[in-house]
Amino acid sequence: MERAFKISLKITVIYILVGAVWILFSDELLAYLVQDVRTIKLVSISKGWFFVAATGLMLYFLVRRHMLLLIRSETAVRERNRELARTEEELRRQIVEQQKTEAKLHGANQRLRTLFHTSPLAIVALDPGGRVTQWNKAAQSLFGWTAEEIKGSPYPLLPEWSLEEQRQFMEKTLRGEVSNDIQVRRKKKNGELLDVSLSIAPTRDADGAVTGIMAILADITERRKAEEASQASKQLYVELVDSIDGIVWELDYKTFCFTFVSKRAEELLGYPAEEWLKSSSFWQDHLHPADRDGTVRLCLAASDQGKNHELVYRFLAANGDYVWLRDIVTVSTEKGHVAKLRGVMFDITTQKIAAEALLASEERYRSLNAELEKRVMERTAQLEEANRELESFSYSVSHDLRAPLRHIEGFSQLLLEDYGKQLDEEGQSHLLRLKRASQRMSQLIDDLLELSRVTRSELNCQATNLSRMAHLVLLELGQSQPERKVKWEIAEDVMADGDARLLRVVMENLLGNAWKYTARNEEAIIEFGSYMDRGAAIYYVRDNGAGFDMKYADKLFAPFQRLHRTEEFEGTGIGLATVKRIVGRHGGRIWAESAPEAGATFYFTLSGVGE
Repeated sequence: MERAFKISLKITVIYILVGAVWILFSDELLAYLVQDVRTIKLVSISKGWFFVAATGLMLYFLVRRHMLLLIRSETAVRERNRELARTEEELRRQIVEQQKTEAKLHGANQRLRTLFHTSPLAIVALDPGGRVTQWNKAAQSLFGWTAEEIKGSPYPLLPEWSLEEQRQFMEKTLRGEVSNDIQVRRKKKNGELLDVSLSIAPTRDADGAVTGIMAILADITERRKAEEASQASKQLYVELVDSIDGIVWELDYKTFCFTFVSKRAEELLGYPAEEWLKSSSFWQDHLHPADRDGTVRLCLAASDQGKNHELVYRFLAANGDYVWLRDIVTVSTEKGHVAKLRGVMFDITTQKIAAEALLASEERYRSLNAELEKRVMERTAQLEEANRELESFSYSVSHDLRAPLRHIEGFSQLLLEDYGKQLDEEGQSHLLRLKRASQRMSQLIDDLLELSRVTRSELNCQATNLSRMAHLVLLELGQSQPERKVKWEIAEDVMADGDARLLRVVMENLLGNAWKYTARNEEAIIEFGSYMDRGAAIYYVRDNGAGFDMKYADKLFAPFQRLHRTEEFEGTGIGLATVKRIVGRHGGRIWAESAPEAGATFYFTLSGVGE
């Protein structure tokens, strides 16, 4: 509007100025140039029309010019209006699109929020300083802290030893890097450590600038345990396979190629595993020519029927020798068809050689055994004859020697009774010595007969209570010398497996010796008991009597060997020899420990098995 006013004012001013100039100067010029009144009148009329035409033309061009400007301006305005309308329409469309986008973003945010809170995985958002800004329910369930407890606090899940590791994660993520499925350990509120899989990524604003960190944590403790158990199981399987003293193998039945052989294959036969696996005819090619056809045929026939089987054959080793193998084969089927063969090859070369040697030795053994049986029969006959002769001799000794001894003892006793007063002291001494010698000779005969019976008699082994037996023997000894004071210490219920009659002889001899060699002690002590050593029972008889020097211990169990004079302690020297023979017949042994005037301990064992 202002511009139109200015244009109108401009045109009016120009018109006034041009008119004023024309009026002022045209009349003066006309009067100066023209003197005739009539001409002046005509010129004045012409001047008026000229002025009208000039001003009209001027107005035409001025108006035309401004009209053109106005038309251009109007056209520009209309074009601008159209542009504005298009812009307005575009803005309206963009607003609608933005509203739709905002609605979608709102929906997406709602879904993300729902996903965040309902996700089974722990999700944690941190600001660049490492403080918690978001904490979902899964994180609460997994680690124990509630969102109210944790928001705005430093990240609490880090064990002390992982602080540097977390700092490096933060630096990488704030630089825009993403890390996936990192296996780390994180701490619960109660201090328990968990194995977790960590995925961590930066969060950005609308301009793409990193504003924080988003971490997703999955509890893999059970999976880790399962993996460790699986790894341990695999390791155990490998160790078991490697510990087997044979070649563990697997073969694809369709291709007849080995798919696995244990390292024992190279140790035993010299071929590395790769060589076993590369050829489908490796096994057949290395079989002994004499074994090949039969072994392959047997293997295929049994495998086709799905039967586990065992093969024995010779196999060519890398060093050129043939090794005897026993191959135990298991057939594995899939969908009713044979899929794989698995087995273990054992080196039986040594057994084969031993078996061949055994066959040869068995023949020699049979020959030697026949000869030995013949010799045993001959020796048995000789032994039976010797036993009969010994028995006859024993009877002869018992019968023929006892009669003169009884006569000598009887006449000695009669002389002492009837003529003792007529003899001087020396004569009486000679008669007493003669009597005692005959008694000692009679006892010696009895002991020799007992030793002979011990050797010849058949064992009748049974459970025997040695404690009760020792008690009875000591009672009898006490009754024979009631004036003596002897302390007994007998362990309760000491049992042995043996011939009760012969074990009685052992106890009588050992306890009798203990009774005899403690005769000089005012307070005699005799013990009987047993103890276990390396799973075997050891029995003992101990006394605090005279004892003996251990340098003579090797003579102790020999017949007729005595370590004390007869004047000191009576005896024939046969008792301990008899004990040793009885113990030996029971598969045991006997020994002694002693020192002079320090008592003696006799130990013996019984295997419970007779000769």
